[in-house]
Amino acid sequence: MSAGDTIAGVLDPIEDRLVPLIARMDGLLYARHSTRFATAGMLVARIAGNGAPRRGDLPVP
Repeated sequence: MSAGDTIAGVLDPIEDRLVPLIARMDGLLYARHSTRFATAGMLVARIAGNGAPRRGDLPVP
């Protein structure tokens, strides 16, 4: 999968339109949420990227 690919479509029932979910990075789609209905701010899928999206120390003690 490449950045810019459509990974899913979300149907907006209020406006009756299909909103595409676009991958922001290159990588492998390895997980998706099991529910069929998404809510605002919900994590829908996970992509394992080919490179690190950030630099510096991890915020873990």
